[in-house]
Amino acid sequence: MKIVAIGEILWDVFEEQELLGGAPFNFAAHASRLGHEVAFLSAVGDDLRGRRALRQAAEVGLPVHFVKQVAGKATGSVTVTLDADGQPSYTIHRPAAYDFVSLSEQDRAA
Repeated sequence: MKIVAIGEILWDVFEEQELLGGAPFNFAAHASRLGHEVAFLSAVGDDLRGRRALRQAAEVGLPVHFVKQVAGKATGSVTVTLDADGQPSYTIHRPAAYDFVSLSEQDRAA
């Protein structure tokens, strides 16, 4: 099956670690692992988090051809805090690079 997923790739930032995520990214990565042909459209910043995101996406087998690096914009992140019962709260930091997804004519032809 061919799947196109569009949306955020971001870092879930906890007190002690950062995990790559974002619902569209997670969906695309899992679909790819299941053997589907996936085109994931998103963007990361031209920063350390962006380079790590591209590397980790490729490591899990997700093609990153349509994940663009956007100069001057930060790679998406969300601060995750847990309350006393372990329930999370999220603070999404915007704008983020994924807000600036674009496709070239070559991309559209592909």
